[in-house]
Amino acid sequence: MAERPRRAAPRWLVSTATGILAAGAVAALAPACFGRECDGDSFDWGTKPGEGRMVSPTVWESTAFDERWIEFPHRRFLRLQFPTGTDRFPVTIIPYLSAVERPGAPPASGLPDNYTVGSGNVAKILQSSTSDARVFNDSCSDYFVRVVVDFGPPKATTDAGADATPTPDASATDASDANAPDTGD
Repeated sequence: MAERPRRAAPRWLVSTATGILAAGAVAALAPACFGRECDGDSFDWGTKPGEGRMVSPTVWESTAFDERWIEFPHRRFLRLQFPTGTDRFPVTIIPYLSAVERPGAPPASGLPDNYTVGSGNVAKILQSSTSDARVFNDSCSDYFVRVVVDFGPPKATTDAGADATPTPDASATDASDANAPDTGD
C-alpha cells in the first residue's frame, strides 16, 4: 500500500497555536510575586533635622513642595513623626504622590512634572496620634510622597480665674471638636 502524502495543517490552526504558545511564554516570563521581592519595609521620617517642619502653628509638612519628596516604594509603611510638643490629633492628612522625586522643582524645559493626591491602596492612612501619622503604600508601584498634616485650630484655653465648665451647648461629646480622636462610635 502506497503512503499518502501528508497534508499541511490549516493556516488558522498554525496561527492560533502560535498565538497561544506566545501568550503562554509571556505569562511564564512576566514578573510576579513568588519570593520575597514583594515584601515591603518600614521607614521613619521626622527623626532627623530637616525631616518635616511646622509651616504654621497648625500645619506640618514632610517636605517643601519644591524639595525632594520621600521615597515611597511598594509596600512601604511610612511613619511620620511630628515635632515634640504637638498636643493635638491631626484633622486632615493629605499624601501627595508623584512618579518623580521633585515634581515641584522648576523644569529645565517643558512642562513641570505631575503629582496627585494619594488615595486607596496607594496611600492608606492607617493611624495617627498627637506624635505621628502612618501612611502605607499597599500597592506594587513605587512613588515619591509628600504629606501635609493640618491639626486644625488650637484648643481653647481658659484664663487662670475663668470658669472652665463647658456651656450647656458644648459638651465632651460635641461632634464639632475636630481635634478629638475618632473613637469609632
